[in-house]
This record gives sequence, C-alpha cells and structure tokens, in this order.
Amino acid sequence: MSDTEKLAFQIVEAAKIVGVSRSKLYDEIQQGRLKTRKVGQRTLILKRDLQAWLNDLPSGRGGW
Repeated sequence: MSDTEKLAFQIVEAAKIVGVSRSKLYDEIQQGRLKTRKVGQRTLILKRDLQAWLNDLPSGRGGW
C-alpha cells in the first residue's frame, strides 16, 4: 500500500509527505490545529485530518 493510499500516518511519515519538520507538526498538534489519534503509544494523523490542516493554512504570497 502506498503512502497516498494509507488512511493514517505516523508523525515522521506525515512530515515527509507534506514537506515540513516533525517539530512543526508537533507544534501544530500542541496548538490544536492538527488532530491526532492514539493507538497505544503510537500517534497517528488521519489522512483527512492532514488534508484539512493543509487546506486551513494561509495562502502564500504571489509575485515571486
């Protein structure tokens, strides 16, 4: 199963997929902007929650 077919990702996987650091994701989780789920000791981010977080990010400035 490829990463895009997965329903949930570990923090390291999610960071790699969206191109941000683990620290940034942990900060977003701490601030309540990114939802997680727990399975035992493992923290997972559902694919739909990762997509919602990305959609809620502010738009970048144009005019490179």
